[in-house]
Amino acid sequence: MKKRIFIFCLIMLMLPFVFGSFLENNSKVFAEDSTTQFNISYITTSHEILQQDYIDAYALTTNSNKAEYIASYSNNGGNYPGNVLSRAFDLNFNTFWETNKVNSNTYKNYVQIEFNTEVSVNRLVFATRRDDKLKGFPLTATFYISNDGTTFEKIGIGVSELNSGVLLYNFDKVYTFKYFKFEYTDVNANLTQHCSCSEFVFYKPEEQILSEARNLFTDYKKSVLSPQYSSPNAINNLETQINSLSYIPSSVQENIERAKAILNGEITFDTKYREFSTNFETNNKHIKQVGNIYNYARNDLDMVWQGTNRQATGIYAKPNEVLKIYVQADELDTLPQLVFTQHQGYWNQWKSGNYTLQRGENTITAPSLYNASWSVKTLAGGPIYLINPYTTLEQSQNVKVYIEGGTVFPIFYMDEDEIRYEKNLRDYTDLLNANPDTYLNLTEIVSNNVILTVQASRAYDFYITQNLSVQKVCENWDNYLKGLYTFEGVSFDKNAEHYDERANYLNVNIRIMQPYAAAYAYTEHVGIQTNNWQDTALTGQNFGWGMTHELGHMMDISER
Repeated sequence: MKKRIFIFCLIMLMLPFVFGSFLENNSKVFAEDSTTQFNISYITTSHEILQQDYIDAYALTTNSNKAEYIASYSNNGGNYPGNVLSRAFDLNFNTFWETNKVNSNTYKNYVQIEFNTEVSVNRLVFATRRDDKLKGFPLTATFYISNDGTTFEKIGIGVSELNSGVLLYNFDKVYTFKYFKFEYTDVNANLTQHCSCSEFVFYKPEEQILSEARNLFTDYKKSVLSPQYSSPNAINNLETQINSLSYIPSSVQENIERAKAILNGEITFDTKYREFSTNFETNNKHIKQVGNIYNYARNDLDMVWQGTNRQATGIYAKPNEVLKIYVQADELDTLPQLVFTQHQGYWNQWKSGNYTLQRGENTITAPSLYNASWSVKTLAGGPIYLINPYTTLEQSQNVKVYIEGGTVFPIFYMDEDEIRYEKNLRDYTDLLNANPDTYLNLTEIVSNNVILTVQASRAYDFYITQNLSVQKVCENWDNYLKGLYTFEGVSFDKNAEHYDERANYLNVNIRIMQPYAAAYAYTEHVGIQTNNWQDTALTGQNFGWGMTHELGHMMDISER
């Protein structure tokens, strides 16, 4: 009898917890039998799948005129005043829903969507509110599906680092369901955990023939065709099948045209001068992983302008030139960025903002930074740089970047092949002399501590005509700058108390610019003229008072 009373009391004590959990989950039973982690692509609102034609063809929206549509939606946390849930389904990324109850260890926000019929889905676009992108950001989202609205199956999770872009969750397969639940399982705790969403967009799978067209190439830079499509006949047959579809995504059409161009020899690939890698054992140009030099100079050393994270590529672009930038990296790798410049630009108008790169193909139009009113007339356009402020602890050796478009110009990296540079400088100078209105009079010399952005014609005079060693010039510059750094209190002794490995790469850009006094110092660079200042830069000799004076401005340290 006592045993029965004990069991009865135990059941009564448990009922509130069971019943409370039952109500909290809106009377749904969740069968958590999957831990599949879905791949995530980071895109922008200009991405192809967010254009109206593509949405009309493949997205499942609230448009009830279609055969399949979102019939209703609900959530468990209500909404912050004014930011109602319907705003997450209006195809407008400038509006948003935000919960009225924050996430906690014991409470998880979710949004549940009901479709008018069973639908087949393999992708989901999601973005937080656009005016405060990291607030309520789901570091882990969990996905559930159901056909009856009562019993839900967990199909997988999406795990992401903080990201201000739009997330595209790529499911591991096509799922068929009538109800979908998006749970904010782990939310960014650096801000209040008000979960938000500017848009949920579900997508039906594309036709199989489109999938084949999207996978025409076997490498990240789309230079090698898969065996079954390595002939003109195979590509023509594929194009015929695709043309029978009612809608053809522009990226698919571009793949077909690219395949034709490769087979016709209209596109060639230059991995020696256009491909960059964090793996120093490859034959590509290298992406340095030496940390954030810009922040080190300004935040640790308190230098006002010294230090840049720009890494020279040896490729320049002209305004409105369209470039294809291909990126390959491990899933969790941080990625380089891109910046454009104007050769011989103005002191405060020579450098663009940073362009974010995504894995895969990036299409970027070079900006116009040139002003025809400048006193020294030059061609519009300038060097492209990679920004990579990371170390090997933050980024693997598997990052590759291929730049298609723009013009390769002669560049010398310290400790590399002088003879090859001299040949490239000769060949480029011949092109420059024959086509002065086409090619920029440009070369760059890069050491650990300096980037010289100077004239190819004057470099020819010193390195070809006078047989001056460009390697020796780099060594002179590094010795000179390290002497100035030592005077400023920077230590290169690994046993010193304040030693920092980044000191070895503390750098500055010396570049030919529009006239502004004899020379000047400002934000990452010293601007010089095509006179004895350029000769000093190119020879690494006779630095004198003037160059040291300008570099003193760059390294100026305010009173501590």
